Amino acid sequence: MHDPAPFTKAKFYGAAAVSEKGQVVIPAELRKRFDINTGDRLLVVALEKRDTWAIIFTKSEVISKMVSQLVQSMFGADLDEILEAAENEGSLSEEPHQKSE
Repeated sequence: MHDPAPFTKAKFYGAAAVSEKGQVVIPAELRKRFDINTGDRLLVVALEKRDTWAIIFTKSEVISKMVSQLVQSMFGADLDEILEAAENEGSLSEEPHQKSE
């Protein structure tokens, strides 16, 4: 059965001010907890519903892991295996066929 509430924890890490350049400092405790380091690239996703919104920051590795798990559960194979099989069949390496006019 699908878990309707995938996130089970919420914690307040403090407030962050937005600078004139639009920069936000991520609190040190949060950076340490989630291993966010200088130079890390974070994906930024905004959720909106009417007047309510949230901004989510996540490492690209987290999304990669989620996609891999989704592919595994849907197809019973790792994403790399599926991509390798598709490449071996030529569907990823060939140019798309165009209709002649």
